[in-house]
Amino acid sequence: LLGIIVGSMSAFDMGGPVNKAAYVTGTALLGEGNYYFMAGVSAACITPPLITAFATLFFKKYFNQAERNAGGVNFILGSTHITEGAIPFAAKNPIVVIPILMIGSSVSAILTYMMKIQVPAPHGGFLVLPVVTGAIQWIIAILIGSLVGAFLYGFYKKRSYSKDQQSKGSENDGQQIA
Repeated sequence: LLGIIVGSMSAFDMGGPVNKAAYVTGTALLGEGNYYFMAGVSAACITPPLITAFATLFFKKYFNQAERNAGGVNFILGSTHITEGAIPFAAKNPIVVIPILMIGSSVSAILTYMMKIQVPAPHGGFLVLPVVTGAIQWIIAILIGSLVGAFLYGFYKKRSYSKDQQSKGSENDGQQIA
């Protein structure tokens, strides 16, 4: 349950007040020696840009060149715990994309908590791997959440592309009849 909440909060507004509430809670708990909570928060914040990065890599046909370029940059942004790289993707269709990002982030956070990973640093993405307890498991948790989200997002884009192609075909058929 905590992973779902933390993952959803972290991906909901990607650096906004809901995300910051989870992050500040994690930072406060670090001061009390609780390194588990921040592990989930960090994983959940790293995941959204990686979702978009993997989606543009695996489903490149359904993204324009600017989106593919932004996706490539999001590998770097996500790896350094900069969630905001996913915002341009979410802004294009927030009703669909934000829930996908929330699902992927929740998967990452849930797995992090299940594996009892500890992150004693408040920020840094993969740069803090030397101090992460369970670093390999943490990377795996983040990759699984990111790939789950990437495939959901990619299949959404594929479906949208197919619908657009069908509607263009219907328009052309109507024009030929007229």
